[in-house]
Amino acid sequence: MGRRVGISLGLVVIAVILQANLFGPGRIQPFGASPALVMLTVIAVARYLDDEPALLVGFTGGLLQDLLGGQPLGLWALVLTVVAYVTVATRDRFE
Repeated sequence: MGRRVGISLGLVVIAVILQANLFGPGRIQPFGASPALVMLTVIAVARYLDDEPALLVGFTGGLLQDLLGGQPLGLWALVLTVVAYVTVATRDRFE
């Protein structure tokens, strides 16, 4: 595993912990909504990773969010994998 992938996974784990503990239901919700920190982190790191590591980071972040958030297992894993794929597929258009 490369250094970039390890740092990216670390950032996603930190985002999942913050999302579950600070911005969960009944906690801090600025303007009545909670930010999607994990999704924003996956988008940010997927721009700088190769294709497969970006999908791995998206899947891992989604799976961790499913495990800590109480949603059906695999829902966020699928969503964040698709988000990482779309980010990888369209990153050349925005640079």
